[in-house]
Amino acid sequence: MMDVQTSASEYVLKCKVSHGIFSDERGISIELPDRHVVAFVDRRDIIVSHDPKLEEEINGWVKVAVLILGEDSALVDLPRPALSQGTRLRVPRTMLRLVREDVWSR
Repeated sequence: MMDVQTSASEYVLKCKVSHGIFSDERGISIELPDRHVVAFVDRRDIIVSHDPKLEEEINGWVKVAVLILGEDSALVDLPRPALSQGTRLRVPRTMLRLVREDVWSR
């Protein structure tokens, strides 16, 4: 069963994070069951334990807008389009986490 997400909750999606081309962006890599997705996002849209070094890829989370939240999967929008497709992805629900709004004010 799919439910339309109507709350203002903030969700993040599990990803790998690396340096971007510009100092204010980061590359993200998302490994889905059926494909690999790569995108560049604003560094303010990610949560990481530390800033990745050049040519380093670390575990992290990217902010997403949840459009539909189902029992096993969710339809989400990335903050910016992926390199090989648009912003919209269907992802396993296990890759999502709910976060508090104050996480983004760091």
